[in-house]
Amino acid sequence: QDISSQFEVRAMPTFLFIENGVTIDKLVGANKVELENKVKHFDAKYAPHAVNVAAAQMPLIHVKLACSA
Repeated sequence: QDISSQFEVRAMPTFLFIENGVTIDKLVGANKVELENKVKHFDAKYAPHAVNVAAAQMPLIHVKLACSA
């Protein structure tokens, strides 16, 4: 199964916010303001932990890019 099917990507661009292998949020379309708001939201959620946690142990939000053929 390719990545676009796995994450149900139906349009480009699609931004997936993934934590521990689970999609926790999704943005479909090129909405710059909404994307900035989501990034700020997750930055605020996880940034306080960065001071006390080693980088390798921090929760990560991965950006995955997928293209449908």
